[in-house]
Amino acid sequence: MSEQSSEAGSFVLNESVVSRELADGDTVLLDLRSEQYFSVNSLGGMIWACLSSGDSLDALIETVSRDTERPVESVRSDVDEFLGELTAAGLIRSVS
Repeated sequence: MSEQSSEAGSFVLNESVVSRELADGDTVLLDLRSEQYFSVNSLGGMIWACLSSGDSLDALIETVSRDTERPVESVRSDVDEFLGELTAAGLIRSVS
């Protein structure tokens, strides 16, 4: 189980989720337990990859900000929203 930590809390990836990056840059997430799949755009895929690597929330935000050439606060807002969606879908959970 991969855990991502920061001062704001930690997130654990659902062990039953597998992911695959597609040729167009999108990423497909498949929850083997629920048999549901989710498609995320390249930004969502980048965030998922950072979570999978165990990056801290701050490191994740810095990576996305640098790679997309967007301000940190804008990225932070998008990341917070996406993490909320992943949590609601049962793909990750907060352990803070």
